[in-house]
Amino acid sequence: MNLPKLLVCALAFALIPAVPLFSQAITAKVVGSVSDPSGAVIPGAKVTIRNVQTNQARAAATDGLGSYEFSFLPVGAYTLSVEAAGFQKSEVRQFILNVDQVARMDVRMVVGQATQTVEVQAGAVLMQTEDATVGTVIDSPEVVGLPLNGGS
Repeated sequence: MNLPKLLVCALAFALIPAVPLFSQAITAKVVGSVSDPSGAVIPGAKVTIRNVQTNQARAAATDGLGSYEFSFLPVGAYTLSVEAAGFQKSEVRQFILNVDQVARMDVRMVVGQATQTVEVQAGAVLMQTEDATVGTVIDSPEVVGLPLNGGS
Protein backbone atom coordinates (compact mmCIF):
# COMPACT_ATOMS: atom_id res chain seq x y z
CA MET A 1 0.00 0.00 0.00
CA ASN A 2 1.44 3.36 -0.89
CA LEU A 3 1.90 6.17 1.63
CA PRO A 4 -1.00 8.53 0.57
CA LYS A 5 -3.57 5.72 0.85
CA LEU A 6 -2.15 4.71 4.23
CA LEU A 7 -2.40 8.29 5.52
CA VAL A 8 -6.01 8.64 4.30
CA CYS A 9 -6.98 5.38 6.03
CA ALA A 10 -5.22 6.38 9.26
CA LEU A 11 -6.92 9.78 9.22
CA ALA A 12 -10.34 8.19 8.59
CA PHE A 13 -9.92 5.80 11.54
CA ALA A 14 -8.72 8.63 13.76
CA LEU A 15 -11.84 10.72 13.03
CA ILE A 16 -14.40 7.95 13.59
CA PRO A 17 -14.61 8.55 17.39
CA ALA A 18 -15.36 12.23 16.68
CA VAL A 19 -18.71 11.32 15.09
CA PRO A 20 -21.43 12.37 17.56
CA LEU A 21 -23.67 9.67 18.97
CA PHE A 22 -27.10 11.26 18.59
CA SER A 23 -28.98 8.32 20.07
CA GLN A 24 -27.30 8.73 23.45
CA ALA A 25 -29.55 11.51 24.79
CA ILE A 26 -29.71 11.74 28.58
CA THR A 27 -31.73 14.93 28.86
CA ALA A 28 -35.28 16.11 28.21
CA LYS A 29 -36.99 19.23 26.87
CA VAL A 30 -40.07 21.23 27.87
CA VAL A 31 -41.87 23.37 25.30
CA GLY A 32 -45.17 25.21 25.41
CA SER A 33 -47.11 28.39 24.94
CA VAL A 34 -48.74 30.92 27.24
CA SER A 35 -52.15 32.36 26.39
CA ASP A 36 -54.95 34.38 27.98
CA PRO A 37 -58.51 33.09 28.59
CA SER A 38 -59.56 33.96 25.02
CA GLY A 39 -56.66 31.97 23.54
CA ALA A 40 -54.57 35.01 22.50
CA VAL A 41 -50.85 34.52 23.12
CA ILE A 42 -49.00 36.46 25.80
CA PRO A 43 -45.54 37.59 24.66
CA GLY A 44 -42.96 38.49 27.31
CA ALA A 45 -44.40 36.31 30.09
CA LYS A 46 -41.80 35.08 32.59
CA VAL A 47 -41.63 31.27 32.65
CA THR A 48 -39.59 29.54 35.36
CA ILE A 49 -38.86 25.82 35.57
CA ARG A 50 -37.48 24.35 38.82
CA ASN A 51 -35.95 20.92 39.44
CA VAL A 52 -37.64 19.52 42.57
CA GLN A 53 -34.64 17.41 43.68
CA THR A 54 -31.89 20.02 43.22
CA ASN A 55 -34.00 23.20 43.53
CA GLN A 56 -32.16 24.62 40.49
CA ALA A 57 -34.27 27.01 38.44
CA ARG A 58 -34.08 28.33 34.88
CA ALA A 59 -36.11 31.25 33.59
CA ALA A 60 -37.12 32.38 30.12
CA ALA A 61 -39.51 34.86 28.55
CA THR A 62 -42.08 33.90 25.95
CA ASP A 63 -41.37 35.10 22.42
CA GLY A 64 -43.68 37.09 20.16
CA LEU A 65 -45.77 33.96 19.52
CA GLY A 66 -46.18 33.26 23.24
CA SER A 67 -43.88 30.21 23.04
CA TYR A 68 -41.09 29.11 25.35
CA GLU A 69 -38.56 26.27 25.40
CA PHE A 70 -36.25 24.71 27.99
CA SER A 71 -33.70 22.33 26.45
CA PHE A 72 -31.12 19.98 27.95
CA LEU A 73 -32.96 19.44 31.25
CA PRO A 74 -31.70 16.56 33.41
CA VAL A 75 -34.38 13.89 33.91
CA GLY A 76 -36.41 14.14 37.10
CA ALA A 77 -39.31 15.96 38.71
CA TYR A 78 -40.02 19.62 37.84
CA THR A 79 -42.44 22.45 38.57
CA LEU A 80 -43.28 25.29 36.18
CA SER A 81 -44.51 28.79 37.02
CA VAL A 82 -45.67 31.57 34.70
CA GLU A 83 -46.03 35.28 35.53
CA ALA A 84 -47.32 38.12 33.35
CA ALA A 85 -48.55 41.65 34.08
CA GLY A 86 -52.32 41.79 34.63
CA PHE A 87 -52.62 38.03 35.16
CA GLN A 88 -52.60 35.73 38.17
CA LYS A 89 -49.43 33.67 38.63
CA SER A 90 -49.95 30.14 37.26
CA GLU A 91 -48.09 27.12 38.58
CA VAL A 92 -47.90 23.62 37.13
CA ARG A 93 -47.11 21.35 40.05
CA GLN A 94 -44.70 18.44 39.96
CA PHE A 95 -44.36 16.54 36.68
CA ILE A 96 -41.75 13.94 35.69
CA LEU A 97 -39.39 14.21 32.72
CA ASN A 98 -37.89 11.00 31.32
CA VAL A 99 -34.90 10.44 29.05
CA ASP A 100 -35.20 12.08 25.61
CA GLN A 101 -38.76 13.28 26.33
CA VAL A 102 -40.21 16.44 24.81
CA ALA A 103 -43.03 17.51 27.15
CA ARG A 104 -45.54 20.15 26.08
CA MET A 105 -46.83 22.34 28.89
CA ASP A 106 -49.28 24.93 27.54
CA VAL A 107 -50.45 27.42 30.18
CA ARG A 108 -53.67 29.44 30.03
CA MET A 109 -53.42 32.50 32.29
CA VAL A 110 -56.33 33.89 34.32
CA VAL A 111 -56.95 37.63 34.42
CA GLY A 112 -56.39 39.03 37.90
CA GLN A 113 -53.88 40.56 40.23
CA ALA A 114 -50.34 39.28 40.41
CA THR A 115 -50.76 38.54 44.12
CA GLN A 116 -53.16 35.68 43.30
CA THR A 117 -51.88 32.26 42.23
CA VAL A 118 -53.61 29.62 40.12
CA GLU A 119 -52.28 26.10 40.75
CA VAL A 120 -52.51 23.55 37.94
CA GLN A 121 -52.08 19.84 38.60
CA ALA A 122 -50.13 18.23 35.76
CA GLY A 123 -51.10 14.74 34.72
CA ALA A 124 -49.02 12.21 32.85
CA VAL A 125 -48.19 13.16 29.28
CA LEU A 126 -50.21 10.58 27.36
CA MET A 127 -49.21 11.56 23.84
CA GLN A 128 -45.99 13.21 22.75
CA THR A 129 -46.90 15.56 19.92
CA GLU A 130 -43.54 17.27 19.44
CA ASP A 131 -41.90 14.50 17.38
CA ALA A 132 -42.70 11.11 15.88
CA THR A 133 -40.35 8.95 17.94
CA VAL A 134 -41.73 6.04 19.91
CA GLY A 135 -40.13 4.97 23.15
CA THR A 136 -40.71 4.09 26.75
CA VAL A 137 -38.82 4.05 30.02
CA ILE A 138 -38.26 0.64 31.61
CA ASP A 139 -38.03 0.73 35.39
CA SER A 140 -35.82 -1.50 37.54
CA PRO A 141 -38.60 -3.94 38.62
CA GLU A 142 -39.44 -4.59 34.96
CA VAL A 143 -35.81 -5.31 34.11
CA VAL A 144 -35.40 -7.65 37.09
CA GLY A 145 -38.55 -9.53 36.02
CA LEU A 146 -37.29 -10.22 32.47
CA PRO A 147 -36.93 -13.94 31.71
CA LEU A 148 -33.39 -15.17 31.07
CA ASN A 149 -32.54 -17.77 28.42
CA GLY A 150 -30.97 -20.59 30.40
CA GLY A 151 -30.17 -18.37 33.37
CA SER A 152 -30.96 -19.25 36.94
